[in-house]
Parts: sequence; C-alpha cells; structure tokens
Amino acid sequence: EEAVEALGAVRDGRAVSRLAAHLGREPSARVRAQIAEALGDLGGELARATLRSLVGNDLSPEVRGRAATALGRLRGPGSRSLLEERLAQEENLEVRAALLQGLGLLGDADAVPAVLSLFTQEQIPSLRIAAALALGRLGDGRAASPLIAALNELPGDPSFRRAVALALGQLRDPAAIPALGAILAEPDIIMVILGVRALGETGRPEAVAPLVKLAGGLVREADSRRAAFS
Repeated sequence: EEAVEALGAVRDGRAVSRLAAHLGREPSARVRAQIAEALGDLGGELARATLRSLVGNDLSPEVRGRAATALGRLRGPGSRSLLEERLAQEENLEVRAALLQGLGLLGDADAVPAVLSLFTQEQIPSLRIAAALALGRLGDGRAASPLIAALNELPGDPSFRRAVALALGQLRDPAAIPALGAILAEPDIIMVILGVRALGETGRPEAVAPLVKLAGGLVREADSRRAAFS
C-alpha cells in the first residue's frame, strides 16, 4: 500500500504502466482502490483506460466508486458516456453516488441531462444529495429551476437542503436570489451561512438587500441582549 501511495505521489508517468500491470494480480480490493486513486493523480490515456475498466468490471464496490471519482478528476473524452451508462446500471448506492460525483468533476455540460434526470426523479436522499452537488460542480444554468424548487420542498431533509443551497451558490444564477434570501430567516445556522455565501457568489446588486436585512436583524438582536444585561 505504501508503494502505491509513493508511485502516485511522484507523478511519474512511467508509474502508470506499473500500476496498471499490478492490478491484474492484486487480490486486495483496498489496494486496488488505492491504485485507482493513484491513477487519478498520475493522469494520461493509459490511466483513463485502466480506470474505465475498473469502473465497469471490478467486483468490489469500493474500487468501482474510487475509480469513478478518479476518472472524473482526469476528465477526457469517452468518460462521460461510460459514467452515465454505469449510473443507469449500477445497483450499489455508494457506487452510484460516486458515479454522480465523477460526472460532476468532469465539468462536461453534456452530463447535465443525466444528472438532472436522476435529481428530479430519484427518491433516495443520499443519491439526491450527490446529484445536487454534481449539478453545482457542473455549473450549468439548466439546473437552477429544479434546485430552487427542491430548496422549497416541505418537509425538507436538512442535509439535502444544505446540498441544494451549496449547489445554488456554485451556479451563481440570479434567479436563485429570492429563494436564497428566504433561507436567511431559517433557524438552521448552517443554512444561513450557506445562503450568505451563495448570495455573495452571485455578485448581483439584488443580493445586497437580503444580506443587509440579515445584518440589521443581527445588530438588533445584539442590542436587545446588551439591554437585557445592562
């Protein structure tokens, strides 16, 4: 395992062929997963081809998942279609989440329809969270309306709504400003922080008013507390 980490760290392209050759005789899923991570660091077409094979064929869910995210980091032609295909066929939830993460890391706008379809139709919370985060990374405006609608779902799962707020911030779409402004009044401090950050990232003048309103409320609250103890 230490040798695998060392080969990945040196970023020597010659290490790719050594790692790829070792995969076929490595019985440990943990080590194969580490090799997948190292290949994602090293890059190159041989690394991509090896990772594609792992995503589609390795028997270990851990290996398939780690290979999916590594492949997303490397980007490159051919990866999107494979990740989408595997997303439609994979049964393991953790691997499906990793495939979504890989699609998000690709930064390929052509991946938006597949991720958006899963986001709007899937009922499993962990996968919807992974899809929301992938949409945020992809940064495509087509995701804005579905994300805004999801933010207003009631009752809302806190982890899911936080992921949606984070994704909306990454989109920087002005259409999200009213919805993001509304979450500044929520009791969930994490949601408030995400809302503040997302509004700031839009860079739009319309985002100033809800931020000023929040700041004014905090000042009044602080004044009330001081008066109560004076």
